[in-house]
Amino acid sequence: MSDQASTAVEANQNSGIAGGGPTPTSFPPGNSTSYATPFSNSVPSVQKNSGSTAFGICLLILGALGVLSTFIPWLSGNGESANGWNLQESLEELGLFAQGAVLLVVGSAGTLVMAVLLLANKNKAMNRFGVGIGLLISGLICAVGTGNTYNDLTEYFGDSVNEVLAAGLLLGSVIAVAGMIAGILAMVIKPLTGSK
Repeated sequence: MSDQASTAVEANQNSGIAGGGPTPTSFPPGNSTSYATPFSNSVPSVQKNSGSTAFGICLLILGALGVLSTFIPWLSGNGESANGWNLQESLEELGLFAQGAVLLVVGSAGTLVMAVLLLANKNKAMNRFGVGIGLLISGLICAVGTGNTYNDLTEYFGDSVNEVLAAGLLLGSVIAVAGMIAGILAMVIKPLTGSK
């Protein structure tokens, strides 16, 4: 190597030291200095409470379906059908349990309230037992409404009750069971309510 080339290399090394630039001796092996790379922040961060948001949306759909089920036929036969509200009038006249649609709406409204609370507080942890018990109570209210209606219809129609049952009452029953299951899940699975 020529004298001029070696002088230039030494000058560059000395200017790196004087300017505070990195040199091979300034970062010895084992030093845990971190370097910023173009990919340091490229991984998208997952929201902490994304589980509670998804759970809230599912509850919103569940509650809306519960209310909708009261407007779908509960009984059908001979070319006629009756939804939960029409059936209420007929059951009252017969002296049978007639509040099935009302209780189904009340229970579904409770589920909707829990859904709104979860979505409104998606960045805050919620009491999972409070949410779970609220959902269990809402599901039980729905179950009382649909179960008592089914029992009284069974007494009135006898074995032919299954021939006249329609989708609305069945959907309401599924909503009741799903609401109670959601309540149990909310208490057991912490991320569903954003709990730690």
